[in-house]
Amino acid sequence: MPKAPRTIVLRSFAKINLGLQVIGKRPDGYHEVRTVLQTIDLHDQLVLERTRMPGIHFGSNALEIDPVDNLVTRAIRIFLRRAKVSGGVRARLEKVIPIAAGLGGGSSNAAATLLGLARLFRLDLGPSDLLPWAVKLGSDVPFFLLGGTALGVGRGSEVYPLPEPPERHVLLAIPSRGTSTEKAYSSLSLQLTKAHPESMIPRFCSGFWTGLEHQRSQDNDFETIFFESFPRLRRVKAEFLAAGALAAGLTGSGSALFGLFGRSGELKRAIAGMARLDLQLVRTRTLKRAAYRSALVECLR
Repeated sequence: MPKAPRTIVLRSFAKINLGLQVIGKRPDGYHEVRTVLQTIDLHDQLVLERTRMPGIHFGSNALEIDPVDNLVTRAIRIFLRRAKVSGGVRARLEKVIPIAAGLGGGSSNAAATLLGLARLFRLDLGPSDLLPWAVKLGSDVPFFLLGGTALGVGRGSEVYPLPEPPERHVLLAIPSRGTSTEKAYSSLSLQLTKAHPESMIPRFCSGFWTGLEHQRSQDNDFETIFFESFPRLRRVKAEFLAAGALAAGLTGSGSALFGLFGRSGELKRAIAGMARLDLQLVRTRTLKRAAYRSALVECLR
């Protein structure tokens, strides 16, 4: 019988929001949203190792991450408690996805932790089994159990797979200063949920597919307040579209902007237009669901 692996190396992928609408505030204090999420190939690396001694040991190249309380350690705690397994876990996170950029890095790290531990401990736990644990960790975490293109509703944690567009080139423009999700929501001028008694899902999805057909993305409700704080970034979106982007806009509540391109030449033109702006530019691509799931595990040893 083969020896059980003690270490798993995982790729923890980022996402972009192809559209985001905030409908209003819910009775539970969270915000009601409609969003289309898309995984991209930009990723962190997460190494998880089983240890005989109980406890959680965490390290990272990102010094701003609290080594005791972060989304990886929270995911480990909930997994060990709910799965009722013995021993402990040592985790090492190599961050590549920018923090506080709307790219879902922390949520992705949490989901990768749950999926990786299920594999490492040889437990028959699929995404549907892990979903209740993921919901407790954060609104975007359930999406990263699925990957690909998906509709997010409610707090964003209720996700449904959508038909997937062709793979596209992606250019991210990331300012040096990130944004706070909490501050972004508090700054957003919201209409009351009761002003929209219908579900709005058909209207939102219809707008999304119409947008794809006309080569543009759904609007992101955070763009108005974001561009007030970062006025020069309004030009970035315009440059992306002028270079031939199929869609461009803010991802999440910011601070990264994305451009979606059908051809690499258009992406290169967009990069040339960004030359004088003080931005981190990242070239990547969209990642379909099957490719996402097959690429999560880098190796077992």
